[in-house]
Amino acid sequence: MTEIIYKLSYIITGIIWLSISLLSLVVYFLFPPDIYYWDKVCDKCTTRTAKYRYVIRFIFGNFKPNFLIDKTTVTVEVCDSNRSLIVLQIPPKQLENSIQKGENSSLRVCRFLLYRKEPLADIKNVTVNHNGEGTINVTIIEIQELSSPEANIAYVGSAITNMAKAKDFNAHSHPAATREQRPLEAELSPSQTLTALEYIILFFVSINQILLQTVFLIPCKTGLCKDYSDGFFAALFSGLTACSCAALGLIIMCLFYRCCIKRTLYNKKAKGCCVYCRYLFLTLCIVVGIALGGGAAYLTSDKHYFAKQDSNSKDSDHEIFWLISVGLGIAVYFLFWVPILSIVAYLFSFFSDPLDQTVTPKDTQAEAPAGPAPSNDGQDYYAQLTKGDQKVKSISQYKGPQASKGPSKTRIAAKPVSKKLGKTKSTESIGENYYKQLMGKEAKVKSVSQYPGVKK
Repeated sequence: MTEIIYKLSYIITGIIWLSISLLSLVVYFLFPPDIYYWDKVCDKCTTRTAKYRYVIRFIFGNFKPNFLIDKTTVTVEVCDSNRSLIVLQIPPKQLENSIQKGENSSLRVCRFLLYRKEPLADIKNVTVNHNGEGTINVTIIEIQELSSPEANIAYVGSAITNMAKAKDFNAHSHPAATREQRPLEAELSPSQTLTALEYIILFFVSINQILLQTVFLIPCKTGLCKDYSDGFFAALFSGLTACSCAALGLIIMCLFYRCCIKRTLYNKKAKGCCVYCRYLFLTLCIVVGIALGGGAAYLTSDKHYFAKQDSNSKDSDHEIFWLISVGLGIAVYFLFWVPILSIVAYLFSFFSDPLDQTVTPKDTQAEAPAGPAPSNDGQDYYAQLTKGDQKVKSISQYKGPQASKGPSKTRIAAKPVSKKLGKTKSTESIGENYYKQLMGKEAKVKSVSQYPGVKK
């Protein structure tokens, strides 16, 4: 029986390690990150060997009824000044799975990831074509590297038809050298929050910390435990103290990992060294956890270790005290400390990224440079009239607001009222009478502003 007790610490430690390993595998395979669900295209590489990753956004609008989206493949050729960089094929399945660009937008976005060993440098234009019938209205094509806040923008804004390759370069070629800021999708951008797998690794360290601390907190002749003569209270004291220290250690590890390591990745969107620091920290946590749990199993099974500890209680072996302490410690840890810490972390927004203060571009359907704003003299005239700052008597003489030449109040330039303008007794407006006489070929004036009204 004694030999079994000595080996029991290894069995308990092995069961805990196996349970955490199985949980990690379940999270890794059954709950992959959001980027896993993106369509991926690898150009002469794999997702692991690629050095550059791009998100391609193919934005299109309505298409003719004879355009069979479920049977048509769209081709996008990316070129620099002299040669073709890559030819992208957008199959029918990706077009059908496109998402709506906005709540009130009629445009749709087909997105996928491109993996390359070499960068897409000096992009000048893109050529769009398809192999089906009918036309598809392509609005914009965006090419953005995941580590860059800017994207190459090609404003297409035309209906694309199936055209022979010899002709489509001129007809369907569009400039793509414009670079503008584009917000990266949340699942693609670096995140400061911890993933489920990272939490499991930190929990692994905390649980093994409980295994080791309960060994050293077994009652002895000196210290806080000198008056404990009953085995249950000795184990209770040991378990509560160990789980409290483990909870404090979990807080320190989570804060350090989020505020120091992941914050660097989130703010600088860095690669290379910072990514290696993240993997190094997680690997170090696994090694430390194994060392703590293995040390606890070895010390508990050592026949001579507890013989040196002179305890007031001789009712049970110290190994039994250790097993009870570990059970109580882990139970209190997950039933009390983890819920309390989760609530506090939620109140401090620990599970979400900080608000992004960067200004995102306006999401418009045209997404093209805006032209001059349309004139609205009627509203300007009415606004000036209500202010009492209008000297002309009709909107036909209104010239619009004039630019101010100094700090004085802006005034509206008044045009002298022509004495030839007469008043009409008709209840109809001047514009309506002018239109009737114009249709009857009786009007000699060239604009409504010169029309004197119906003669008496």
